[in-house]
Amino acid sequence: MRLKPAPLAALGLALAALVAALAVGNWALSTLVVALPALVVAGLLVPTPRVVSVTRRGFERHAWTGEQVEVEVEAEVEGIGLVALYDTFPNEFELFKGNTYRLFWVFGRAKKTYTYTLACWKRGAYQIAPTRWRAWHGMYMKGEVHGNGGNAMVMDVMPKPAALPYLVLTRGRTRLPPVGSMLTKIGVSNTDFRDVRSYSPGDPLKSINWKATARRLSAGSTVPLTNQYESEGRRTAWLFVDSSAYMTTGNNLQNPMEVLVHLAVGASSYFLRRGYRMGLYPFGGDVAPIYPGAGRSQLLRVSAAMRDVRPARKAEGLSDAVEGVKADLVRDSASTVIFARLDPPDPDALITGVKKLVNLGPRIRARSMPLVVGVGGYLFIDADDWYQRNSVLLMDMDTRALVRELRRLGVRVMEWRPPDQPDWSTVAQSQAREAAGV
Repeated sequence: MRLKPAPLAALGLALAALVAALAVGNWALSTLVVALPALVVAGLLVPTPRVVSVTRRGFERHAWTGEQVEVEVEAEVEGIGLVALYDTFPNEFELFKGNTYRLFWVFGRAKKTYTYTLACWKRGAYQIAPTRWRAWHGMYMKGEVHGNGGNAMVMDVMPKPAALPYLVLTRGRTRLPPVGSMLTKIGVSNTDFRDVRSYSPGDPLKSINWKATARRLSAGSTVPLTNQYESEGRRTAWLFVDSSAYMTTGNNLQNPMEVLVHLAVGASSYFLRRGYRMGLYPFGGDVAPIYPGAGRSQLLRVSAAMRDVRPARKAEGLSDAVEGVKADLVRDSASTVIFARLDPPDPDALITGVKKLVNLGPRIRARSMPLVVGVGGYLFIDADDWYQRNSVLLMDMDTRALVRELRRLGVRVMEWRPPDQPDWSTVAQSQAREAAGV
């Protein structure tokens, strides 16, 4: 037990005064002086507060980016004095409501509860530090004590699927139907489990899931549940996501890679809901390709891969990725979607990879042309003054050559823009008209 200097000095002063009072025979002063060390001794017997346990509720093992999570902290404390509880989070987390620091007075043994709401804006696996606490003696006669609640945890933040309507389609025409517009082939069910649904008249009895039905009966429902399996002959889609180092232009939270990761997960959900088998190739990244699968389990695999993808040391372009899975593309007659920057350092590398996909057309019957979902890195530059706005305008105009070349190949191009960003092509036309005096 560490004592403060003040009570020690008070005890020394009281003892000196007591000795002096006894020496002069002043019994009234002696009685008064005795009360001071008695008060100090009584204060030393008061226990310093301590936190017995800390429990955090509301944290999910898995969460989406931007999803608000309400956390409840319950602490069991004992002693007399002040106690402070506080949680610390990585910079990617934002507090929406409440406070992660709480200070309160303790007298005896009690439970203290408080809540706060936060969200994480970037994908990844985060180590959440345990709740820390500090305590001060009620009479300030003992030193401060501190510790932690031992409630550390890991939180997996998955990239939230982006809504596809935010994509703006570049005007263009193609003789073949667009990706996603063709109906899925329906064939004989195989042994790949997809989902559980309610029984319908005509379902085979062997497909009834008796365990799930028994659990449902205990809840009061009398309708059996049947297993639903994947169908043979369904269409396949491959997503190619550029994960190279130049995709991280911008800040930690807003850059082309983060945007395209969310769009790719959204596209995965789009295809899987329509019955496609879907594969994913994050070329230029440190995550291995995910070969075609279907159902919710495939979406979870894609989300986990997109959560962990980072630029790899070895540069890998779209052309290399196409060569790596060319046999699968031909065998499955797969539709393809490419997520990339429209202003890459080497546009020819992107065009070469797209040409390889286009040239697979003669080997694949009834196949749609590739779709390119692009985002400009210049959109993440702070265009605060006249020079920056015109720089962004010039970079946007520079991407038109790449878009025209892709359209010439018959490829459809979808350009993504932040909701608060203007259409720089429209800005260029307006400035040209103003310069011409129109």
